[in-house]
Amino acid sequence: KELPTFSVGANYLGIHTPKFGNFGLSDNAFVLPFVASYEADFLLKNRDKTKSYKKSYEAATYEQKAVYLSLLSDLATVYTNILQYENLIFNQRKIVSNNEQILLHSQKLFNRGIISTSELNNSKKQVEDSKKQLNKLEKEQKILLMQLAILSGISPANYNDFKFGNLNNFEYSGTIPDEIASDVIFSRPDVMAAEAKLEKAKIDIRVARKEFFPRFNITGV
Repeated sequence: KELPTFSVGANYLGIHTPKFGNFGLSDNAFVLPFVASYEADFLLKNRDKTKSYKKSYEAATYEQKAVYLSLLSDLATVYTNILQYENLIFNQRKIVSNNEQILLHSQKLFNRGIISTSELNNSKKQVEDSKKQLNKLEKEQKILLMQLAILSGISPANYNDFKFGNLNNFEYSGTIPDEIASDVIFSRPDVMAAEAKLEKAKIDIRVARKEFFPRFNITGV
């Protein structure tokens, strides 16, 4: 909108028009007016509008980077949770196996009349509760595997084919800094996007004030 505009329109005339000197129109004629217009931007209003749009684009690019970081964080979180659930499921299977062994031992003691029915039922209840807990952990892990597939751009139907490591061997190999400068916070994409939006708001306020002043339009036909 800072640049001049140029347009042309076609009109058919079937009327009698007077002649001015050597210039005139026939009774049947086509008129092709070429129109050029330009708003003299003495107050730099249109220039400020351009700056405002650029700030919007700048904020959008920062928000895009923030989305990438958020997706990466979600992916890492889901993966580490899967490793944790795999470890919990492994331990829970041991618990189920131990409770089943206890139940077999309790059944033998009950058959010999050493323990009561309530004690045998308690052993059975422990087996059932441990199996329910194992089933619950396996279902929750399947949900995480589907989330990992979606975040990775893989069909959730193939989550059974995933290969992943062990929580006991999972270790961060990078160097964790002892301290982080506070200036790093202002390099975060979400913070930079907020700053760009604030700058855009200041420009928009300046444009709104200039809207109260007259416009200077130059038109040629």
